[in-house]
Amino acid sequence: MGATLVPAAQSWQHRMMIASYSADLAEDHGRWIRDAIYTWGDDLGIQLKTGSQAANRIAIVGGEGGLLAAGTGGGLTGRDAHIAIVDDPVKDMADTDSSTMRKRAGDWRTFVLQTRLEPTGAICVIQTRWHEDDLAGRILATECDAWRVIDLPALADTPDDSLIRAPGEPLRPQRFDAAYHTRTCKRVGQRVWGARYMQKPRPPEGGVWKREWIDTARINSSASTWRASSCPSTPPTESPPSATRPASSVWAGTSTASSTSLPTGRAPWVPTTGPCRLPTGPRTQADAIVVEKNYGGDMARQIVTQEWERLHREGVTKGLLMPMILEVTAKVGKRLRAAPVVQLYEQQLVHHVGEYTELEDQRVTWVEEMDSPDRMDAAVHGLTELTEPDQLDTLPTDIDGDRFDGRR
Repeated sequence: MGATLVPAAQSWQHRMMIASYSADLAEDHGRWIRDAIYTWGDDLGIQLKTGSQAANRIAIVGGEGGLLAAGTGGGLTGRDAHIAIVDDPVKDMADTDSSTMRKRAGDWRTFVLQTRLEPTGAICVIQTRWHEDDLAGRILATECDAWRVIDLPALADTPDDSLIRAPGEPLRPQRFDAAYHTRTCKRVGQRVWGARYMQKPRPPEGGVWKREWIDTARINSSASTWRASSCPSTPPTESPPSATRPASSVWAGTSTASSTSLPTGRAPWVPTTGPCRLPTGPRTQADAIVVEKNYGGDMARQIVTQEWERLHREGVTKGLLMPMILEVTAKVGKRLRAAPVVQLYEQQLVHHVGEYTELEDQRVTWVEEMDSPDRMDAAVHGLTELTEPDQLDTLPTDIDGDRFDGRR
């Protein structure tokens, strides 16, 4: 709120408003500004009027300028402003998920706040992007050209970053480095990470994937015959919180019912740089290991081979043949690449045996314009290899990049 003092000092005639989801929060901002004027008013050349120094209503000596602090949803009758700051118009994720609360915030901005703005006035909206249809989302969808957007994600995610950061560079590396963000992303989950830290809201009910598709087809056990496929995926360029974050692996297989499933158990991390650790036990009997070679190149095959040789020396894979290594190169966008697998989920042809919290959260919160997370990417590659050609007849012919030719 320190910037609020600048226009007050530049023109004693400017009237300002600060609005938040609650009057108490707005008054906290007003209290900070009032106390700052007590401290630095002489240096700024402004003084508070006697008798008008409440936290929610401040007036400046020598003009009509001042500050009004109020909660969004409240009336502003008889008040006007040159500058209106809206700081978090909705309280939290739960409120933002309510269509009623989102509509209330949007209507208040349009029919109340906007009508109190001076002809040369401006509105500044500051908020956590909990939902695509929140106040900022509505503004961007209908009035984007009239607004200046300043987007400061915790990790730079575009080449034209507002602070000229390189992709993946933290916003405050001295305090919150890449390793911190890696831990935070894992701890809070994909939706909170996208909204609170990256300002990229993700739909709670599912974007490309719907959670109901997964839940409806989920099974608790399987007596099927498995043809497993381990699918290490190289880390995406935009969505690791750390450049050293390892890739992920997901195990999938086909059953005798001609459907595809994710067997029980927790999938391991498989780095593309550094030591590789393949799972031991029955899972070493996979028919194939699928690796994406876009960024790892020949290294992916090499580290998987070296790890298998280690297991063989230790007797873990004694009597077993090394699975075929299937190298794949992503030739189309992630939305098109995921389309065959999305179709299988919608048709209830993919079954999760047990629960995979991190993978499922990544899937249902992913939206088209975002880079795909590690587990989701690995699962797409593995399930694509297991898909039967006749299950793809209804798909567009230009999406597979020769991936389905010569299917075993």
